[in-house]
This record gives sequence, structure tokens and C-alpha cells, in this order.
Amino acid sequence: MKSATFATANSPRRHWSLAASALLIAQLATPASFANTAPPNKLEIERAEAQKRAEAFFNRKTKSQADKALLYLQKYRPDLAIGIYTRALIKAAKADLEKKENRLKVARLLTLIGRSFKLDENDSVANALYKMSRKYDPDDVVNKAFLLESLVPTGHFDEAKKLRDELSKLKSDDPTLLRALANYALFTEDYDACYAYLDRARQKKDDPLRYITVRLIAQCRIRQGIEDQVAALFEESAKTAESPYEQEMAYGSMALAAMKPVEAEEHFHRASKMLPDDIAWQTGRAQALCAIPNRQDESFQQAIEAVQKRRLTNRSMTQLANALQAHGQPQDADKCLERLKALKPWSWHPYLAKGRLVRCRGDNAGARKELFVAEKLNPTSGGTATEIVASYHCDGNLKEALDFCKKKLKDCPKNIQLWIKRGMIAREMKDYEDSKAAYNQALALIPAEETLNIVWKNEAAAAHAGLGTLAYIAGDKVTAAKEAREFNRLKFIPALPAWLTIMVLRPNRIKFEAASKKEAEANDRTAIADMLLETRNLKEAVAEYAKAVELNPSDVDLHSYYLNALVENNNWVEAAKEDVVLSSKLVGRAADSVAKWAKEKDKKSKDAKKDSKAASQGQNDGQGR
Repeated sequence: MKSATFATANSPRRHWSLAASALLIAQLATPASFANTAPPNKLEIERAEAQKRAEAFFNRKTKSQADKALLYLQKYRPDLAIGIYTRALIKAAKADLEKKENRLKVARLLTLIGRSFKLDENDSVANALYKMSRKYDPDDVVNKAFLLESLVPTGHFDEAKKLRDELSKLKSDDPTLLRALANYALFTEDYDACYAYLDRARQKKDDPLRYITVRLIAQCRIRQGIEDQVAALFEESAKTAESPYEQEMAYGSMALAAMKPVEAEEHFHRASKMLPDDIAWQTGRAQALCAIPNRQDESFQQAIEAVQKRRLTNRSMTQLANALQAHGQPQDADKCLERLKALKPWSWHPYLAKGRLVRCRGDNAGARKELFVAEKLNPTSGGTATEIVASYHCDGNLKEALDFCKKKLKDCPKNIQLWIKRGMIAREMKDYEDSKAAYNQALALIPAEETLNIVWKNEAAAAHAGLGTLAYIAGDKVTAAKEAREFNRLKFIPALPAWLTIMVLRPNRIKFEAASKKEAEANDRTAIADMLLETRNLKEAVAEYAKAVELNPSDVDLHSYYLNALVENNNWVEAAKEDVVLSSKLVGRAADSVAKWAKEKDKKSKDAKKDSKAASQGQNDGQGR
């Protein structure tokens, strides 16, 4: 028997064994972070760079107490800034106030403390401090500008208007003054004046708060319903801001404006790492998560956590109240708003928010109790007026609705939704002349249609539907058809999965090009019928659909629209007959639609997997900048 062969110290086998053992020991001893030699992905690099900028900015050394207070304000810690300013004020107040320079210093410190309270949304205290400051320096324009911005939220409208008139006469391009005047114009829905002020302020390239100016322009456009350039404006605001936190917040707003909630959530997430104790990123993140499929529970949790922050805002509390109601907790929603009322008794916002929630529960009378308080606190609120009018209208009190609408249009002459409400209610009361004038006024106030966002396009569509219905009632079928086409072009159409398109209740965008006169007439009658259905002229809508079906009986969708109109008008006998006709026509379509839906679902599943893989490797453009 051969003896066993052992590796000697110099044999190749011995060297191999030692190398293998060394490699195994090295693998076991090496930490995982070093064992994984894959380079960081693009997303991780961007996050790290953003956080590095934030740490450098927020941890910078300050040269004075004034610099330190400014840093606290940039960190959204107005409480700490107030402490610094108050100590400085106590010291300054001990000086000889007969000297002008000492009085100006006291005035400046009072203004700064007021501005800090404003950052904390405590406008009532801010007002008092601004007015106290004016006793020491009555000519300070910046102080007056700040005062104007706090008078409106606290309901001092007459005083605010008087101060606005005074400031608007000044020939000054001070950006702080221009922003204050713009905010007042935005409050009064004078969007042209708002933009004019902000455009002047925007020219001040050396203004450290220029990013706020640009952000206000974006917000003005949103209020107007203009979609064009909003995302670009938020991007400009981000690039202009000095603070990395403000940059990420602006990029998040840009993504929301561009309807990219995943990208928005990423930017708000980055902001959360910079200032974890602030509230703004959390309310923004809750909004973004709400728009992402299957992440609504996370959104709800963010809304809950937001109100536990040191700062409290109207937006955070009303956001939570809305979320609670949506989750079937109306009593908890009411508690949120009652707390906000107690904290801000001067504010109409919690009363308006609660009125809306109560109206959603079907209690219009209960809603009006809240809304009338909001209306008393702010008679110029178009949102409050619109809700009150709608509550009367839903209760069938047309006269009260129209009278209140006319009354509030004197306070809110530029509120488009109020004009549309007036047109609708006047039409239902057969005051066709007043109705037509109201609809035309609404359209005159709406910006160019090609720039509108989806919400305001639908408002414009409602005005065109109203005018078209008035023309139809007057026997002017040419104008009715023209307005019906405008309504069809602008109205909101939800995107439905293919399996829900087997039977469509109302027309999508109608292609008015036709192969024959009969088809062309059928298309026009279909558009008119849909318009009449929108304005609840159901009998006339049914008649137009019936004629359209006669002209184009082979159109399956047309039969579907006709059946829906019959059901809406309670024509049950005719609806039963049409249901039989439609059912026979849908048999062939069902299989095709289900197959199309399955194909779309499969494609979306593959795309989702592809996006998920790209995101994990930092290659998804929607994940951040």
C-alpha cells in the first residue's frame, strides 16, 4: 500500500493551501462595507452631495449674534432667533433713546422680532411688534411692508388697504416692499398687479430673498390656473436660493407642479435630512406620497407627524383634518380644526376648512354655520363665498344662493368660480340675460386657454357649457354647437383602464371630421347632448342623443351615452329597450377590451420592474436631480 503523500513546506500544494486559508480569513474578517466594492450609485451620490452642502451651510461659524440669529431663522428656529433679538433689545432699550441712532436700533430689533413671529405664523404678535417699532421709526418702509403682510391674515382689512394705498404711491424698487404689495394683490385676486410687482422685484439680482420672489410668481400662476412655466419658475427659485433646504423644497414643488410625485418625494426626503425638525418638508412629502400609488398610508402618517413639530402651520393642520376625514375619522378631523381655531382666533382658514368638510358630509346647514364665521372674519374670501353659495344651491334654495352670490361679487369681483356659479343659478331660475352676462364675465377673467391647468380648463368648459345651453334654449343651434365643441375640447376626461371602456357613459374628445353629413350631424348632436347633460337639462339631452343614434346607429359608444342619459332622466322603459340593443352590440367588444386591458397591465408591470431596477441603480430620472 502506498503511503500518504504530505505537502512539504516548499511544495506548490502547500502554497495553494496557505493562500486559500488567507483568503477565507480575510473574507471573514473584512467588514461588509469594505467587502462590497460596488461604487455608490448616482442617487446615493446626489443625496450625499446635497447633505454635504447642507451641513456646510447650517454648521457654518457665525461672526456675530446677528449672524447667529439669521442662521436660526434659516434653520426655521424663530424661537431661538427671538431669544437673541430680545436680549439685544433689552440692552438697546437701556441706551439714551433721545438719540436717533438708538431709537432706530430699537425699532430695527422690534421689527426683527416681529418677523420671527411671522415665520412662526403668529401674525397677531407680529402686528403688535411692527406697530411698536413704528413709534421709534415711523418712516421705515421695510417695517411698513412687513406690517402689511401681517394685517391681512389677522383680518385688519381696512387698515391694510389704507397702508397698501400709501405704499403703492412710493417710487421704490425695494424688493421687500414689492413683495408685500404683490402679496396684497394676490389676496385680492388682482393677479395682473401681483405679477407686475413681482416682475419688478425679480430684476433685483442681488436680492438674497429673490428665490421668494420667483416662488411667489409660481404661486400666482397656480392661483390663476396657469400651468405654463410653473415648474420652470420653481426650478429658478431653487437655483436662486442660498439655503440647500430651500433649494430642495423648491425642487420638490417643481416636481409636484410637473406631476412627478416620486421625484417630489425624493426632494422632500432630502430636505428632511437637512432640517428634520421643520414642518414644511413633511407637509410637502405627505402631499407627494398621497399622489403615489399604494403609498397613501405613508402620506397619512407624515400628515400626523407634521402637526407634532415645534412649528404649526394652517396647511399642516388642515392637511391632517382632510386626511382624517378621508380615513373615516370625521370627529378627529373636527378636533384638529377646533385646535387651530383656538390657536388662531383671528384666522378664517379653520372655519372655511371645517365648512368644506361638513359640506362633504351632506350637512349644508351645519356647513353654513362655520362658513358664515369665516365670511365675517374675511368678507373678501372668494373661496368662502363659493362654498356658501354651493351649500344653498345643494339645498335647492336658489333665490338665497343667487342673492348671496350677487352680494359677494361686490367683495370678490374677480373670483371666476363665483361668476360661473351666478351664471348657473341664474340660468336655473330662467334669468337668462343675467346668466349669459355672468358666464361671459367668467370667461373674460380666465387667462388664455392654452396656458390653463386641468382644473381651470374644466372651469372654462363649464362656462362654455352654460353659454351653449342658453343658446340652445333660445333656439340658436349654431351657437349651441359652437359652444358644445368648446366644452368638449376643454372638459376634464378621466383616464380609465381598458376594462372600464367596454361601456363609456359620456363622450371623450370627439373627432368632428366626418365621412358624411349624417355622421357630422350626429357628432354635433352628441356634443350638444353631452353639454346639456352637464348643465342638467336632461330631457333635452335625451332628445339630442336619440336623434344622434338615428343618424349613426352603428356607433356602439353612442348607444352607451344614450342609455346613460335615459337612466339619468329616469326614462326607465326606454332605458330597458336601449339596454337590450346595447348589450347585443357589446358582446364582441368585451373580449377585445379585456384583451387590451390585459396587454396594458402586462406592459405596466414590465415597465414598473424596469423602473424599480433603474431606481435601485440610481438611474431613474424621476428620483431627483
